[in-house]
Amino acid sequence: MICENPAGAIDPTPTVGMVGLIEDPKHITTQFFKQAGDVILLVGEAGNELGASHYLRIVHGRKEGSPPRLDFAREKALQAAIRALIKIGLVESAHDCSEGGLAIALIESCLSGPDPHGADVDFGETGLRADLLLFNESQSRIIISAKKQNASAALALLEWRGVPVRRVGAVTTSDSLRISADGKTFGWTLSDLDAAWSQTIERLLREEI
Repeated sequence: MICENPAGAIDPTPTVGMVGLIEDPKHITTQFFKQAGDVILLVGEAGNELGASHYLRIVHGRKEGSPPRLDFAREKALQAAIRALIKIGLVESAHDCSEGGLAIALIESCLSGPDPHGADVDFGETGLRADLLLFNESQSRIIISAKKQNASAALALLEWRGVPVRRVGAVTTSDSLRISADGKTFGWTLSDLDAAWSQTIERLLREEI
């Protein structure tokens, strides 16, 4: 079956269905930030692959390039380390970096809970262009948050397991998301982000965009 919209054919979308068992409900870890003061950690490398990315397609109108590479051993080590952190109660939230990259993962972490939370993030000196840092879709990266008193333990455990990790910021009481890197700072209000994140379809149907 070929599906189309007014702009043309819709690309085939492989879908994988999975079923798992979580033995203890307290280990269920959601993606949204929980409270101001929590420390934000980037588990995995910053990444630098824009090929076949959502950013490349939407912003530049280019559907090209090789998709991000997946190192199965690295992914398995990262996932095992995160599960270990969760089981000993060191993780407040965890969000994978996939479509849209680091920027979208951070935005969704701020907005997707019952009470939106701001965040102040600084990636330091990366040597990457801002768009490459924020929107690349390299694999094996997770944004997690931890209570301030648990952050050092989480860092130590991840480093002991040989999983790349860095402390990049904190959840705040502000109504904005601020991201800094390589001497540049970008900021958005949560209300503006929410309008783009959760209201776009409704606005398109109303022909407001």
